[in-house]
Amino acid sequence: MLEFRYRNFNSDDLQGTSIAEYLVNLEADLQINADGLVVYEELAFPVVELARDLIAWCAGGAMERGEDFVFESLSFDETGAVTIRMGLAGWSIGSVFVPDSFSRQLPAGEIAAAVQVFADDLRREIGSRGFDPSLLPSSEAEVGRDSL
Repeated sequence: MLEFRYRNFNSDDLQGTSIAEYLVNLEADLQINADGLVVYEELAFPVVELARDLIAWCAGGAMERGEDFVFESLSFDETGAVTIRMGLAGWSIGSVFVPDSFSRQLPAGEIAAAVQVFADDLRREIGSRGFDPSLLPSSEAEVGRDSL
């Protein structure tokens, strides 16, 4: 089972009101678990930016086309802090920062379900903190509507 977990959600570094500012500065300690094993974890990770990109990847048909997900964050110099790559029997998730710690190959549906749970949890978190939960759209069309 794949899980995106976060804790210590904060907006301590938020100074502006642009979408880019929200995406980069709504942070939390992130942990990605597969089958109970930690695949990747990072403190003060831009979780809203990650969730938004994962939603676009899932909703945009990239999985069906076999396109890998490589997180290109405004917060990291290197791409791939979170990477989901296609294999012969499914998708593996991990990070370029921990290349030996990728998950076993998972079915697309399991990844899509984990992304949905992650995004739903973050929408509730964002709303409870007084921010607009639509920062995390529920479809690719909404992602493109107000892109950076």
